[in-house]
Amino acid sequence: MIKLCLLVLVGLSQGMSAWGARLQDSEFFDYDLRFTNPSCRTYYYPRGVTSNSGESLRAKPKNAFCSSSDASRSAARKGSPEYKILEWINSPETKEIFFTFLSFSNGRVAEALCQAAKRGVKITFSIDTPVGTPEEQERKVARAKELEQCRPRGGGPGPTFLTRGHEGGILWSHNKLIIINPGSKAKYQLAYASANLSSGTVTHHENWHFVTTHASTYFAQVHKCLMNGMIDYGRSDSAYSRYIQNCRRAIAADEESDIKVFLVPGEGEQAEEAIVDNLKAARSVDMATHRFSLSSLRRVLRDKLAQSGFSARLIADDDVYWEGTNGEDISPNTPSEFRNLKRLERRGLDLKYMETNHWERQLHHNKFIIFDYAGDRQDKVFTGAGNFTGNAFSVNYENYYLISIPQVVDQFKKQYRYMWDRLATAEQDLPSENVEPGRGSR
Repeated sequence: MIKLCLLVLVGLSQGMSAWGARLQDSEFFDYDLRFTNPSCRTYYYPRGVTSNSGESLRAKPKNAFCSSSDASRSAARKGSPEYKILEWINSPETKEIFFTFLSFSNGRVAEALCQAAKRGVKITFSIDTPVGTPEEQERKVARAKELEQCRPRGGGPGPTFLTRGHEGGILWSHNKLIIINPGSKAKYQLAYASANLSSGTVTHHENWHFVTTHASTYFAQVHKCLMNGMIDYGRSDSAYSRYIQNCRRAIAADEESDIKVFLVPGEGEQAEEAIVDNLKAARSVDMATHRFSLSSLRRVLRDKLAQSGFSARLIADDDVYWEGTNGEDISPNTPSEFRNLKRLERRGLDLKYMETNHWERQLHHNKFIIFDYAGDRQDKVFTGAGNFTGNAFSVNYENYYLISIPQVVDQFKKQYRYMWDRLATAEQDLPSENVEPGRGSR
C-alpha cells in the first residue's frame, strides 16, 4: 500500500494542473493504491499430477489459487481493498454514496451499505442489466434488491437502484467506481478499480485506487460527469457521449497532466490511441490481462517485438490457456485469445499464467500495461475497468486511466515483480491436465 499526497492549488485559472505539484502527507490529497494480493491456503492435488515438462506437482501456487473460504481472512487485513471500502462506507463523514459496477454480490459490503442507508446515507447505484435465464437474472440482482429495501430508521426513501447496459447501443455496463459525498464542495473521495463488488475486493487478483482530492479539481469533476451521465443519460450511448463531452467543456479547472481519464463510449478512440502511442515509444512493457483481443494493441506489439532492444511480458489467467488447449468452457475467455497470445509469444513475448480457481470463478482480473521508457521520460501505467477487447473501447460503459504519477507507477512495477516471480506460472510448469485440487491447508 502507498499513499501519495498532493497539494491543492487554487490558481487553476493560471493554467497550472491541480496534480502538477505534490506534497507528501498533505491533509488535502491522498492516493492509496491497493492490490488484493489474497492470503490463501495451499491447495494440494488429490493425486499425482505432472507438469507439461514432466515434473511432479503437489499443489497449486500459493496465494495464486484461492477459494471463497479464504475471503474473510483476506478481507480482514488493514491493507486490503475491502477494508478500505468498509472504512469509507462506515465513516460518520459519509453522507452520500454513488457506485457503479458490472456486478454487486459482496455480502460484507452490502451489509455495510445497508447500515449506512439505515442511518440516513443517500445511496444511488447501478449495475449491469442482468441477462440469462430468469434464475440467473434473479441471482445477479439479489444483493441489489436486498440493499434497495434498506430504509432510514427515521423514515424516508431507501437506496436508488438502477440497471444500465444492453440497450441504446450499449453492450455491458462495465464501469467500476465508488464516489463518497459526490456533492461535497471540499473533500472528495472516489475509488476506481479493475474489480467488481464481488470477490474482486478480496480473492480475485485486482488493483484498487482510493483517491481523496478536492471537489474543484478536474479529476473530481469529470467523475461527477460520469455519475450524472450514468444516472440521467445512461440508456443511450449517443446521449451519454454527448453529455460527457458537454460536461467536460463546462469544467473550469485545468485537466491534470499526470492522470488522464477516458470515459467510454465516446472516448474509446482516445484511450486506444493512448495505448498505441505509448507502446510505440516504450522500450519495454509489462502487461496483466483478463481478456486479450484488442487488434490495435496486438498489431503494435507484433511490430515492436520485431525491433531490437524491445521486450514485453504478459500475465494472463490460466483460463485462457485451458480454453485454448482443451477447448474447455470455463470462462469468458476464448480459444482465439489464446491463439493471439501464442502468436505474440513466437515473436518474443514472455508469457506466464496465473493459476486461479475457475471451479469457483476466481479470476486474475487485473487489466494494466506498464510503459517503460529510455532516458528521462516518466514511465506510465494504463489501467481501469475495461478489458483489452474491441467492445471495451467502443460499446461498453468503461472508465480508463493513463497515470504518470511516479509513486503510483513504481508501486505497479513492484506489484508486477511480485506477480511474475511469485504467483505466475510458465507454460512448461503448468499441469499437463486440468485437475481440481482438494481442500486447502495452511
